[in-house]
Amino acid sequence: MTTKEFKLTSKSQVTIPDTIKEALGISAGDAIVFDVNKDVIRILPFRRRSVDLMTLSQKYKTTPRKPVSLEDMEETIRKAWKRTGRAL
Repeated sequence: MTTKEFKLTSKSQVTIPDTIKEALGISAGDAIVFDVNKDVIRILPFRRRSVDLMTLSQKYKTTPRKPVSLEDMEETIRKAWKRTGRAL
């Protein structure tokens, strides 16, 4: 493990070195996540998880009453994000 000091800019930004970006498999425009646990902080690449609806229905023992389109699902997600004050 290598430790190196980096300075924050006036906007609290820091440049992630190329070696770290390569290790994480990220590049410009990719999202990252800060996992904070007491005095340890991990930087992780953000990966969207795909959801298998069949697995969910088996887990929660539910079956849709009617077929649901992808557009309906996306609209429901948008409304939920809007209610919580977050943006997609």
